[in-house]
Amino acid sequence: MKDLESNGVESMSQEQKEELVCNYRTALSVFQNVNGFVLATWIIATPLFAIVLTALNVSNRGYSDLLAMSENVAPLHDVLEKYVDPTLGNIATAFLLVDLAEPLVFPVAALLTPRTKNFLGEWYEEQGYGVEAQTVLMERKLGLAAEIDPDAESASETS
Repeated sequence: MKDLESNGVESMSQEQKEELVCNYRTALSVFQNVNGFVLATWIIATPLFAIVLTALNVSNRGYSDLLAMSENVAPLHDVLEKYVDPTLGNIATAFLLVDLAEPLVFPVAALLTPRTKNFLGEWYEEQGYGVEAQTVLMERKLGLAAEIDPDAESASETS
């Protein structure tokens, strides 16, 4: 790596360049998988948070219960009563309850991940940030792929 930092790409052998492209492609694939899982989790947790928060607000539970439980701990009760807005208290309680539901959210998100990963993969490709597009770009920068003339490429697409 030091050789690469001091001498640049020219100091790399063909084999090292190919290994770098392979590692780059793997990292992009992992990134896409992780983003797919994050999106799946977000798709589940966001409506769950909204439902829990609405239920807390409608039922007048959550913050008021927390305040009642803290009466035995005077300093905590005083801080909650003086500094915490009931709405923010319910938001925090909703976050806590959604976090406690994570053992249920995780397997559902894992089941949704292939779909969200494919969706993101297609979107990344459309935007020019997909695994294939980025790999080709890396190969070009390393001199492993021939430069493509954008005018020639657009002309071949129209014919």
